[in-house]
Amino acid sequence: MQLVEAIDVIRAANARKTRNLPDGVPLPFANRRWKRLITEEGQIDRRHYETAVMATLRDRLRAGDIWVEGTRNYRRFDTYLLSRSHAGKVAENLAFPKDAGAYLADRARMLDWRLRRFAKQITTNRLAGVALERDRLKLQPMPAITPLEAEALDHRLDALLPRVRITELLVEVAERTGFLSAFRDLRSGKEHDNPHAILAAILADGSNLGLERMANASDGVSYAQLAWTRNWYLSPENYHAALGMIVAAHHDLPFTRHGAPAPAHHPTGSFSARAAADINAKYGSDPGLKIYSHLSDHFASFGSRIMSATAGEAPYVLDGLMFGAGALPLHEHYTDTGGATDHVFALCHLLGFRFVPSARHRGQETWLDCRALDLQAHQSLMGRTIKTAAIRAD
Repeated sequence: MQLVEAIDVIRAANARKTRNLPDGVPLPFANRRWKRLITEEGQIDRRHYETAVMATLRDRLRAGDIWVEGTRNYRRFDTYLLSRSHAGKVAENLAFPKDAGAYLADRARMLDWRLRRFAKQITTNRLAGVALERDRLKLQPMPAITPLEAEALDHRLDALLPRVRITELLVEVAERTGFLSAFRDLRSGKEHDNPHAILAAILADGSNLGLERMANASDGVSYAQLAWTRNWYLSPENYHAALGMIVAAHHDLPFTRHGAPAPAHHPTGSFSARAAADINAKYGSDPGLKIYSHLSDHFASFGSRIMSATAGEAPYVLDGLMFGAGALPLHEHYTDTGGATDHVFALCHLLGFRFVPSARHRGQETWLDCRALDLQAHQSLMGRTIKTAAIRAD
């Protein structure tokens, strides 16, 4: 309310064209430095006050404390969440017991069996590539599974592929998959009457060429058409829908059945994080960007997110699984250490995904209760006790 009152003060002062504001005006910012800056000769300077209010408004918008109705980027936080009624229906369909006692008893039996089996195998040195030395696990690096002959064949196949223009390739993919139907007017839902304008706008986005240079390099498509198309037909939701159609068509191709997993397995998800700039938090001193991608077991990129190089990768794991996979029946997902947190472990389990991170230095983070088991010899490998009372309470 203080920020709203401050904006009203600015409007009134602008209407009167006054330079200074009277004492007692609302100060919506707690920063003492702002309070000093807006005061000049004992009075509140209107322009300095306006700058402080706008800066405070910007920070509150970024933090989510203030929202703008009807916008995409500055919505209320609870609009991103399911309603209580809808959440209850979704929870009923989750594949795990609703009774906490039954669930914990089942997981305890499974944990007991797995720990006893692990203790027996590690004691008798029957775990391939794994050894216990001075109370620490030693894992041998996994050898490459791709033979040299396969890599040589890969190069030969690449040489056989014809050289085509990217525009011709994009048109052919659109004809084979029908992904252009996913790009609809954000207001009316109608399809575009000029498919080439959609393809040109997509290519401008994907190649960083920009609309002006794309218009100059295109026949029959003007800059005004591309700008209008981009504003009203290209959105993250439309891109996700189109990508889902392409991935589904990819997995339906007969050739993808060659070398696919056995029938008892299911398509899996994996990730790829790559730098989109040669300067980022990991490889340089200045901030940059990364693209976090999700790949299927047929190397189809079913989800990509542009993110800050300083941002954690784990929150984007579930985004790709829930919003990018489309019709793919994903059951397993692989990440590196950056994609693994306790929250991702828990939510993947609740949502029915088998989460398999390549996690380093996480051995002591698993909360296990080994006091009731005959595993005292391997106590150094175990973490803290699971707080079952807290789980029951929640």
